[in-house]
Amino acid sequence: MLPVSQRGARIRKRKRFPRDLPVTIESLSDKGLGCVELDQEHGTRTLNVKAALPGEQLIVDVLNKRRGQWYANPKSVKLASEHRINAPCKNFIACGGCTLQHVSQDFQLELKNRNLIRKLDTHNVHFESNLPPVSGPKYLYRRRARLGVKYVAAKQRVLVGFREGFGGKIVDMSECLVLSEPFASQLKNIQILIAGLSNCDKIPQIELAAGDHDAVIILRHLTEFEIQDYELIEAFHRFTGLQVYSQAGGYESVKLLYGSFRNGKNLSYAIPDYGVTIFHAVSDFVQVNNACNLRLINAAVSGLRLCADDQVLELFCGVGNFSLPMARTAGCVLGLEGDEDLVASARQNAQYNGLSGKAQFEKRDLYSTTLDPKEIARGFCLYNKMLVDPPRSGIGTAMRLIESSSVERLAYISCNPETFAMDAASLCDLGFQLESVRVFDMFPQTTHVETLGLFQRSMANRAG
Repeated sequence: MLPVSQRGARIRKRKRFPRDLPVTIESLSDKGLGCVELDQEHGTRTLNVKAALPGEQLIVDVLNKRRGQWYANPKSVKLASEHRINAPCKNFIACGGCTLQHVSQDFQLELKNRNLIRKLDTHNVHFESNLPPVSGPKYLYRRRARLGVKYVAAKQRVLVGFREGFGGKIVDMSECLVLSEPFASQLKNIQILIAGLSNCDKIPQIELAAGDHDAVIILRHLTEFEIQDYELIEAFHRFTGLQVYSQAGGYESVKLLYGSFRNGKNLSYAIPDYGVTIFHAVSDFVQVNNACNLRLINAAVSGLRLCADDQVLELFCGVGNFSLPMARTAGCVLGLEGDEDLVASARQNAQYNGLSGKAQFEKRDLYSTTLDPKEIARGFCLYNKMLVDPPRSGIGTAMRLIESSSVERLAYISCNPETFAMDAASLCDLGFQLESVRVFDMFPQTTHVETLGLFQRSMANRAG
């Protein structure tokens, strides 16, 4: 029989990307990648380089191609930027968990603030004040993370880590400088645990979550554990102090295997300035950077200038992270959230903190096209202040709730500068003025950033 290649079958050769390619970086993308337009010799295309800064001369290896653009890692630096520093993590270049470890902290903040202002300018949004950026710890801050797991049969070992920046491979992480403790120092023990399980090749990922007093690991598994596996998991729990959960399917399948919470309730964190404690399930969304979150709460609550006569409406309220601190000062707070589990957690938090009479929570699909501002909340037009903390997609159709309200002052917390700028333009069209904008460095060593915008609306532009 003839070889396949001689039987008319078309064999696609794997494309070989350029190696040892000299480039001079021209600009920096929103994702923190150095960019350069390649000449005709390599085809007209954009080359994106990790750990590169404008003006630098590098030798790079092209690793991947996406949507006509090339992606590369630096091999050597011939001419370095004045803002470059030595990245402290040995996994930095390959690991997709961080993108800016090669940049000084001050310049990271400058880049993030500069990007935000550029987005606002693009949408013709004017502001009165650009307040100085707020930051917290640079490392060991990340309380929540999802890590990939890969069993390598040839080496009979397990890899646990973030995925590579330009590929799907798992980075072999024995340590991590951004994960909070106790996770940062327990990665090796987590690897050893998973490698010893009978279904180690059927565990695609783990999730980590921590509060002020407790920390948990969730093992996502595609096949069931055997009896001896539970013995290993229990020993791991006793040795590390980490509580261990299993997840056989969706989040509804998450269940505790070993461990108990110190307070008997759930993961929790305190907001000391307001005498509030927030409890949340291991799978609930909470901010990953606790220190920066506390500073953001203070800035948002004080920025709304609350008093006992104020009635506050919060959109996308989550577990009550902002609602309950606001309820300590305002007359009442109503939080709306589309996730039923988060609403349940928020109600329990209000009860625990003695704020059920001042903070109420309701489930609403805030992105529904049939959202009716007239029935969305009791006495809606009486709410004179508002806080919104939407997902990356922005406020969306919930903007109608703002348009039809008599809200005079609004705090907007955003995790996406692009949608923040778009929504800010819409708010300005509704008669709001952006008084101040400020960057909060919730995710050091990455390009992600949290933004707080404070808006004021004149009496003439408020709904009756």
